[in-house]
Amino acid sequence: MSDVAKDAADLNDMILEDARSPFDGLDDDHLSALLLPSLNSEYQLATIRRMLHRNKQEEKALEKEMEDLGRSARSGCQQSADEWGNQFYNSIYLGAAHSMAAVGMLAPLTEAIFQHAFHELRRRSRPDELPSSHARWGLPLTDSQWDCHFTCANGERAENTNVIEGILQLSEATDLLPHLPSDFPQVLRASSSTETRCFIAGSSGLSKTAKSSRNESRSGQSIGSARQKRWQSMDLLSHR
Repeated sequence: MSDVAKDAADLNDMILEDARSPFDGLDDDHLSALLLPSLNSEYQLATIRRMLHRNKQEEKALEKEMEDLGRSARSGCQQSADEWGNQFYNSIYLGAAHSMAAVGMLAPLTEAIFQHAFHELRRRSRPDELPSSHARWGLPLTDSQWDCHFTCANGERAENTNVIEGILQLSEATDLLPHLPSDFPQVLRASSSTETRCFIAGSSGLSKTAKSSRNESRSGQSIGSARQKRWQSMDLLSHR
């Protein structure tokens, strides 16, 4: 190879190397350290998982106690029947409290992860690297482009904050959305709406739930089925 050809090849390699994304070839742990330098998400997730496991064990222990009371009640013990009724309502409120605690920890953490990641991407990205066709990039070159607390349309930022839709819009604008789980938008919206409904409904909503669930139990439906579905959804979200 001539010196001219070698110099051209070296120059091409340098151009290609410079054009590579700084995130190419990094595993999840390194990407997390790079994009979330000020957020200890690993330790927060570990704490949340321990809490979910502890709460799940507490509910299983209560279910076991109710099964024992149910057998005793069916054998004719009125005291066990009365205690089973008390524990039934206890299980409804306990499950609701655990759900609120889980969503109350998972939803803010999820939002914080995206907020920190988008902020770091804005710092590391060049304007010519961004998809030019998305409405998000029609905003002026300010932090508003990467602020997931807002959405935008027709080149203007919305007046009201909406962090859930802002996360989804930025995920779409950066071509991240196709790489997320297919049900991620539904899970993200559901976690936010569930958190809001729980705090708004309060004890009134729980009382209606308890009465409805007890009627289902009397009709022969499993009292643990709804709880099992809830824990499955919490486990799924905490591992994402």
